[in-house]
Amino acid sequence: MKNKFILIALVLFATISQAQVNFSEIALARFTDGDNTAVEESNTLFATAKTNLMEAESIEQQYAKYNNDKKRKKWESKTAKAKQARVDAQVDNGNAYAKLAGIYQRIIDSGTYLYEDDHAIAVEYLNEGNKNIKKAEARFSKYIGQKSSAFKKTEYKALVKDLEMAEQFYQTAFASYEEAIVVLNDQQQKKDKENAELQAWERAQSKNTIDGFKSYLSANPDGLHADEARAAISNLETLILQQAKKIVTYRVQLLADQKVWDKQIIAQQYPMLKATDIDEWFDDKDGLFKYCTAKFPNYASAREFKNKLKGNRTDVFVIAFISGYQVDITEAKTETNETHLVD
Repeated sequence: MKNKFILIALVLFATISQAQVNFSEIALARFTDGDNTAVEESNTLFATAKTNLMEAESIEQQYAKYNNDKKRKKWESKTAKAKQARVDAQVDNGNAYAKLAGIYQRIIDSGTYLYEDDHAIAVEYLNEGNKNIKKAEARFSKYIGQKSSAFKKTEYKALVKDLEMAEQFYQTAFASYEEAIVVLNDQQQKKDKENAELQAWERAQSKNTIDGFKSYLSANPDGLHADEARAAISNLETLILQQAKKIVTYRVQLLADQKVWDKQIIAQQYPMLKATDIDEWFDDKDGLFKYCTAKFPNYASAREFKNKLKGNRTDVFVIAFISGYQVDITEAKTETNETHLVD
């Protein structure tokens, strides 16, 4: 799921910067007074971290002349306090992140889930975020409590890399938290969609017409009642055929395609036909546009006309309709007493 909501700024070690978490609007909408307090406390910790970073940069600038391969050992010794300040800053940032992670934990744990699968997905995102928080803490925990003498021997580049990796893990963690929030927020949207579909289904049932059920399917082709709607349409069509006077007609089908054709182009293939002699209709059963000749009252006349048109073509054949609905040719010939006739 693509995340559009969270921006987590890393602490950049070449400049003075303040880590922060920008909550999405959907997360903010679920804030409590306690969450607002936690954010204020986190901002205080971020500010303290920024002060430590300023101190670290000041020391690093003071001893910048030693920051080269020849004087590397002296650089590491002179910047021991700067390294300590960076670790202290990361500890403050880590404590701030922990408070903010707690907000996400509360929101996700206390959320109302209408669908168990979505609940499981949200928890999965939450757990993934928590794992990355632990990974972040593991990157700098080994430096916590070190004495000044130990920081003198600590390789500056290695320390910076660990702290950068910690910030990246925090970034990934909060992105996962926001994904969980999106899943939680989608619950109401899904429910609204279900309610709208239910209302559409109830309207279709109330009308109990082919058009009513088709209207439901148009809006909900994969809906909960889609199969029922298709079955209802089929039953109604059968009922109409049974109740209506059976009017049998035949046509000669010339072409069937997924795209619309110019009748003039089709007519050019058949010298006996004009464009005005060709009818077009869309068969929603197979999703094809079909082009046919005018109606014939019986199979014999339709077959005769088909043979005149056909020539060497293999894609021209007779189709049958009863009361406007296409049916199997055998069924139609039974009605017109022409079962003895073959193609």
